[in-house]
Amino acid sequence: MRARLAVLIAAAIVIPPVSARLITSSFGPLVILSTILGAACGFFGMFVSYYGDVASGPAIILLAAAAFGAGRLALNISARAWC
Repeated sequence: MRARLAVLIAAAIVIPPVSARLITSSFGPLVILSTILGAACGFFGMFVSYYGDVASGPAIILLAAAAFGAGRLALNISARAWC
């Protein structure tokens, strides 16, 4: 049980800044963007948790991971468009 909690906390701390880093490399915008992304994932994760009747922690982390995956996919598609 403690290991799962540690992984969820680590993911909640790490995923938003890594996702923001895909978009910007400057520190100021990175902090602002990661805060906005973390808050949005928290809000919508709680929304999904409430209406989907699922646990809130995993819902938030899965939403944050989906945001990271979407950002990474968009970055790869835009990079291929320039080739």
